[in-house]
Formats: sequence, C-alpha cells, structure tokens
Amino acid sequence: MGDVADKFYESLLQPVKVGLLAFMKFSGSQNYKSKGILEQELKEAYQDASIPEWIELKGLFECQLKEIPKKRSLTPIEKLIKNYQLTPRDVFMLTLIGELEDSMTLGLCFNELQFPQKGERPALHTIAAILDYLFDDASIGSSILMFKAHPLIKDAILSIEGEEPMPFRRLKVNPDFWLSLKFTQISPALCTLLSSQFLNQQSRYNESESRIIASLIEQTNPEKFYSVVTRGEPGIGKAEFAYSLARHLNLTAVCVSLEQWNQDKSLSRLCQYLDLLPVIAPQIAPGESIGIDYYESNLVVLLGKEGTIESKNILEVDLQLPCREERQQFWSNSIKDHKLTQELADTAILSGKSIATIAAQANQFSEKENRKLSLNDVLRSRRYQGAEKLRLLAEPVERLINKDDMVFPDSVKLSIEHLLLRAKKRQSIFTHLGSTMKATANPGVNALFVGESGTGKTLAASYVANQLAAPLFRVDLSSVMNKYIGESEKNLSEVLTEAAAKDVVLLFDEADALFGNRTEGKGTGERFANMLTNFLLTRIESHPGVVILTSNSKDRIDSAFNRRIDLMVEFPVPGFAERLALWNCHLGESNFDESLSSSLASHCQFAGGQVRNAVLTAATVAKNGSIKQADLYQGLKVEYEKMGRNVPGNFQYLANDTESSF
Repeated sequence: MGDVADKFYESLLQPVKVGLLAFMKFSGSQNYKSKGILEQELKEAYQDASIPEWIELKGLFECQLKEIPKKRSLTPIEKLIKNYQLTPRDVFMLTLIGELEDSMTLGLCFNELQFPQKGERPALHTIAAILDYLFDDASIGSSILMFKAHPLIKDAILSIEGEEPMPFRRLKVNPDFWLSLKFTQISPALCTLLSSQFLNQQSRYNESESRIIASLIEQTNPEKFYSVVTRGEPGIGKAEFAYSLARHLNLTAVCVSLEQWNQDKSLSRLCQYLDLLPVIAPQIAPGESIGIDYYESNLVVLLGKEGTIESKNILEVDLQLPCREERQQFWSNSIKDHKLTQELADTAILSGKSIATIAAQANQFSEKENRKLSLNDVLRSRRYQGAEKLRLLAEPVERLINKDDMVFPDSVKLSIEHLLLRAKKRQSIFTHLGSTMKATANPGVNALFVGESGTGKTLAASYVANQLAAPLFRVDLSSVMNKYIGESEKNLSEVLTEAAAKDVVLLFDEADALFGNRTEGKGTGERFANMLTNFLLTRIESHPGVVILTSNSKDRIDSAFNRRIDLMVEFPVPGFAERLALWNCHLGESNFDESLSSSLASHCQFAGGQVRNAVLTAATVAKNGSIKQADLYQGLKVEYEKMGRNVPGNFQYLANDTESSF
C-alpha cells in the first residue's frame, strides 16, 4: 500500500476536518483535548494561516463535487461519488468515517464527543447531529432512520455495527476498501497481483487464442459486465490468458479467492474503480456447481474440464494446447536437433511453457556430461517437472527399458510397436480422415494389457513410456478409492486432469478393481460401484493422454470398456524360447553353461517375474556378488515354495555346490 493519498481525496479532507472542528465548537464544551490537537493539524495544513470557517469552505466543497460529472478522467473516489450520485452530505460522511481508519486524532475527537458512550467509531446519533448542523437539511430522527436504507450500506461499503437501539449503533467503513481508494491501489488483504512473468516468449498465444481475446474485447463494454469462464488443463496457460485479457482491456489482473469475492460485496466495486480485473480459480469436483456472486465488474474464472459455475453473462473459453507445428517451433527454440524436435512434437502434447522448461533442463543434463542431447535427457527432465499433485494419488515408475529387454513373442512385440505408432500419431492421425472422424477426434490412446502376474505387462508399459519420453505413473488404488460418496470420482478426476496436463502415461495396474463388470445388484455398495465404473468409462474416453490398463483376464473388464480400448495386448506365459532368453538376460555375466540355461527354460515353467525373483534371491545369498550353482538352487527353491511345490529332482545336483554361501 502506498503512502501518498489521492489528490482529490486530500482536497476533500481539509474541509471535512474544518467541519468537524466547527461542530465541536458548536457542541459547547471547551475541555475537549482532541479539539486542540485537531486545530494544530489544521494550522499546519494551512501553513499557520488562519483556519477558514466552515461556511467559507462549504460552498467550495459543494462546487467541487458538482464538477465531477463533467470530468473525462476520474480518480477512484470520484468514480464512486459519480456511480452512487452522492450528495455533499453523503461525501462528507463517507470521507469523515473513512479517515477515521487512518487518523488517531479523529478517533480521539469522537471518543470525547460521544462521552459517556464509549468507542472511537461514530454512533449514528453523532453522525446525524454533525450532518444536520453542517448541512442543515434534515432532522436527527429522520436521518437516523434513513441510514439503514442508504445505498452505501446496502452495498457493504459502509456498515452499521452493534445491537443497541439505532441511535447508539456505530457506523463503519470497510477499511481495506477505503484505504485502497484513498491510496489508489488494492490492499494486499483483498487480493494479489497476477505476475507479469507470464509474458515470456514461450507463453504467447497462438492465433486462435488471440482471436478469442479480441472477440472478448469487442463484446465487453462499459454498460455490461461478463464472467469469463476460462477452461483448460493445469499448466495450459489460463492465468496467462487472464493477464493478457486484462492488458487488452487496460486493466490490472488480480487474484481473488472465491470466499473473499462472495463475502465482500464491495470488492467488485473496488475492482471497477481501480481498473482491476479479478481472477478467481475455484476448486470444483466432477458434477459440482458453485455460485459466484455477480456485482459490478468483469470477472475471469479459471476452471478445469469439470464442474460449472452459476453467474450472469457468462462467456466461456476452452483453451487448447498448441498444435503440432507450434509445439515443434517451441522445441526448436531450445533444441537444435531437428529430428529430435520432430519426434517430440509428435509424442509430447504439452504447453509452450512446459516445453521451454523441459528443454532447458534437458540441455543442462547433456551439457553437464559433455555429450549430445538425447531422448533420455528429455525423459529425465520431464520426470522432474511439477508432478507433485499426481504423486499424491499415483506412483512414478522409473525404469529405463530398452528394446533388447523386451523378451516377448514376436506377436506381442508387434502389438507393442503398433501401440507406440498409434501413440506417436495420436493427434496427426485424424488430419486426412473423414469429417465424422475429425468431428469426434480425441488424441487419447487406451490399451489393455492382459496376462498372468509376472508376464511383463508393467515392463512393457515402461518401455512404451520410455519411447514416448514420457513419465509413467501407476495409479495407487488405495489412495484413489474412498469410502465417502463422490470422493473416489474426485480423486480419479484429479489423477486424469494432472496426467493430461503433464502428458504422462497412466498405468492402472490390476484394473479389475476399477473397470470390472457392472452388476445388477440393488445394494447401495453395488450401485455406487456401478456409478464409479460409469464415471470412469466416460472420463477415460475423453482423456487426451495414453492410458494402459492391466488385468489377469480380459473377461474381468467391463465389456463397455473393451469397446473403448484402442488396442489389447495379450501376454502369454513364456514358451521355451522366451524362458531361455529370460534366464540369459537375467543371469547376465554369471559363468553358467548354456546347457544349464536350457535346462532351466525346459523344466521351470516360470514367468518373467518369477525368473527375476529367483535370480535376485540367488544374488542375495551369493558371496562377493558372484552367483554359484547352489545359490541358484536356493532361488529356485524359494519360488517353488511360493507355489507349494518342490524343486524338480533334476536340479538337486545344484544344491551340492559347496561354494554356496547360503
């Protein structure tokens, strides 16, 4: 808050103080200590000249107010006076009560004037007496009765406090409102400025967004105010949009809480007088509708895809992420590898601001290690970029999986490569298709991975995410599911919203719990489970990112979702060739004969996860990290015990390796 008051306000203040002094003299008591203090302040203000009489200043005071409608440019206080058509009596009252919030001298004056009634704030009978004496146009009784109907009180600029009879109740101005008008800048207690940092090179809007802003400017006029509802995923640039819109309207964008806006009716007037554009960003759950009180100011409301607001004169804008060409330009601004920028423009559907941040950090990684920038640097950078909200409900899966690690039958490998191709073309694929396809275009890709535990579903999901240079997040069902009605939908909506904003790959592991078959049961639990499935089916269908579901059986997944998936990949239990490759790639540099790997692949019907567990157990009990045959036997034994079976007899010889450390 500044310390220099509005010049017009200063021109009002001296006559108001002189008028109060005149009333104190009229009241008859010469023992008011505050009267002497007030006189001294006025002498200093008039530079030790004689203090004018109220009757001399009254005419100037009234003439000054009559000039306001003729002015082209008005101060905030002049705007208020003109807007409410305030009389000289009203202006005197408002200025006097307002200055009380910033003047100890006036507080002392009222404390003595109202004795024995306690309090520095003026009682209605005191204010009425002062106004009637100075302006000579109403009786005390009628003035007191009229206070309650005054427009300044109706609009919460002034308020009447207390439970006493009306004459003894106190009159108060909203202090933040008045001080903001006085110093012509908003009080930090009411709102905060929207930072100008948004206007950087990477945040500028594409042509379509510029046209939206221009359209809004054309529709907005001084006679009508709008609630501009701006929708979009987190990080898409909604705040930047509001900032840019404010600049086009020659306003200053400020952030206001929904609670503050709805509680403080005078705030909209203040925004109008100070040329502010209030920006509200409420948190709304799926299916929820909130009321935003409509007053006398344009307003911007920032929302996601969910929920609605109730207000007047709503203009709705749905912000879209940059198209492929714009994304490539954003990547090219920071990365000089043309082939890499083309690939990233295809695979990462992100905002310009996100691209700039990711590219800058990826460059730092490569420069620090003195090598050429790679796709893995981009992936590493994306894992660092603001997924805090997502981590509350989902777990990051950070595995670097290469193509050589994919030990699957050729049919599975082919399906995974098809999924990758579909994901890379998920936005451009609709360009040359028919009108119906274009009208229903959605860049989202949904895949179902089906197979028994340990067959490599999560490993394949990691590979897909790596190839897209996208973080992989596994949804934590224990965090998402909630016993309270509506909370599970809210949590899932937050997961999908944050995933869309960061364009991460989502993995719903053991998806049967969320996407299982709906039942015909009439119990409360079954009904709400069906409602949750319905919500998920609808929400997943419109999700713009890559979603992978895993299940042990496709029959457990609701048939409605099966119709919505783009690709289903079945992961069979590994055959001999896959098991042989699994043993070899897991054992690595261990010095075993090829015949042992072949024997293991032939007689141990293990899935990939079981092979991994057996090798890890062997490595755990091995001396110096070098796995011996007896160590391997212990790994086999642990896995077979889990299945309630014994190790096949033809592997008993492994246990006789005396160098085992077990």
